[in-house]
Amino acid sequence: MTTTTTHKTAITWSSYSTAQRCRRAYWYTYCEGIELAGSAQDDALVVGDAVHRLCGGESTIPDLPYHLGPIVAGMVGAWLLRWGEMAVTPDREIEAWRTVTLLVEDVDANTEVTIGAHCDEVRTDAEGDVTVVERKTASRVDKNYLDRLALDQQIAIQAYLAGTTQVIYDVITKPPIRQSVGETEEQFVERKREAARKNKSGKSSIRRREPETIDEYSYRIAGWYREHLTDAVIRYPVTVSTERALSAITQVLALGHELAKSQRVVLASSIDDRAVNLDCEFPQSTQRCFDYGRRCEYWDLCVTNDSHVLKDSLYKVRKKREGNPPTNQEIT
Repeated sequence: MTTTTTHKTAITWSSYSTAQRCRRAYWYTYCEGIELAGSAQDDALVVGDAVHRLCGGESTIPDLPYHLGPIVAGMVGAWLLRWGEMAVTPDREIEAWRTVTLLVEDVDANTEVTIGAHCDEVRTDAEGDVTVVERKTASRVDKNYLDRLALDQQIAIQAYLAGTTQVIYDVITKPPIRQSVGETEEQFVERKREAARKNKSGKSSIRRREPETIDEYSYRIAGWYREHLTDAVIRYPVTVSTERALSAITQVLALGHELAKSQRVVLASSIDDRAVNLDCEFPQSTQRCFDYGRRCEYWDLCVTNDSHVLKDSLYKVRKKREGNPPTNQEIT
């Protein structure tokens, strides 16, 4: 009688969506557990993270680049003006971590997969009814954007793990306003020369346009939100059917099992076979190299065939978040 080995792994929405976009990016991010050292975070991510934290009740304002402070303050202020829910109460669980562990049986080896999700907020009312709150920051919100939210796999997974069908999206639109940087000396001279040419006296008293101050910029942002508050800060309820939640969980479970098997195949390879198996089990997806309008952080490794010299010089170990899959070092 043979005993089937049971392996353990974990998967979250972040690792699942990374694997969907590019298996090689999943390998570097979660199996090797590395990230580009010294890379600056994209402005959109910085703003989104700060807004999530402040709307979630954090009392300390995060460190922000100077030019992003008015944007974050304007977005959070508009959300407070619309909903006024900064205080954390017992019925509002912020950054709620929910998990379920399920077994996938296989001929070769079973996999115990823990599926986890960080919910922005889980609310429980006096009757015990649970609602998941997901916050979104967006540059533009239209009907297509809202329709896509209703089919979001991430929220279906969160709803399943929280044991509810009720979801609320808090969508906060970023202000379409940029801080005026003024004009250069060359631009000013040219504008002054043109104004003098049009003046009968041949002279001009115009002044150089100075950069907009932070106070002026903040005032313009606040004015935009006052004018567009109901359209810019939206609360969008969604009901997640049990069938859709089960479908999402099944897909995540299957992929978690598959990724764990692929990881073991690569790690069990000899040095000579490692590169071949890595290409087979965790292939590159060239369609995803420039997602979000920027080059993938693992581009240098992909174009140099996994150069260990570059890996040691350009990358560092990622800070691991709760629920992430086990790295190679953790399963060997």
